[in-house]
Amino acid sequence: MPERQAVRVLKKTMTAVGWRNRVGVTVIWTTDREMRRLNRKTRQCDRTTDVLSFPLFTKRELGARRPKRGGALPLELGDIVISVPEARRQAKANQRSFRGEIMLLLVHGALHLAGFGHAKPAARKKMFGLQNKILGSLNAEKSVML
Repeated sequence: MPERQAVRVLKKTMTAVGWRNRVGVTVIWTTDREMRRLNRKTRQCDRTTDVLSFPLFTKRELGARRPKRGGALPLELGDIVISVPEARRQAKANQRSFRGEIMLLLVHGALHLAGFGHAKPAARKKMFGLQNKILGSLNAEKSVML
């Protein structure tokens, strides 16, 4: 996915959660091997995964750190790591385009950086509902996860 398209997806996601000011996000494209290593190290799960997010702030900390409109420097929110091979497999398995799968993973990862989670049913419903709304606004294939 070209950088300008990834930036568009991330901007749309941040706007949807009320962050209309400048924020910084690092996106790292990686292999299954590296993703498995990261997943094992950070989540004690010894397998690859599609996307991992590494927020710099908790949801509570984010509330106090919203950047001022027109601020000189963006607020760095954290990193999104995407396994390209896993994204390709998931796109095929879910009958989505590779581009659509990458858009889904970028939105999902950015929502985690913005403080959303899906560990509890109510939080899951809220996060995936918003994720689908954002993907719809981007004319992307929607997630099937609710």
